[in-house]
Amino acid sequence: MVMSSRVATLIGNGQCTISQLTKTLGISRQATHKAVGNLIESGFIKMEEANNNKKVKVITLTELGEKAFQDRKELLQEIENNISKKIGKENLENLKALLMLDWC
Repeated sequence: MVMSSRVATLIGNGQCTISQLTKTLGISRQATHKAVGNLIESGFIKMEEANNNKKVKVITLTELGEKAFQDRKELLQEIENNISKKIGKENLENLKALLMLDWC
């Protein structure tokens, strides 16, 4: 489910291909296909042939996916605003920077 969420976030920022998602996420094609398949089954994304190349499949959000992505974006912004009110904007930015570090 977490991987599907990451895939949806990347697609929400514009259309993608399986290859682009695999490279960006740093996971196997098999894992990418599984996450994409789950999102297609749930109705959040669709896969279509690219206009200029029938071999390439382009992945985009469906109307349901667009709404879910927008709702998620608004919820995350609300959470950030609440945290910022409690700990301050600078501390929030520091926290976000720390959470983005490679922990492995």
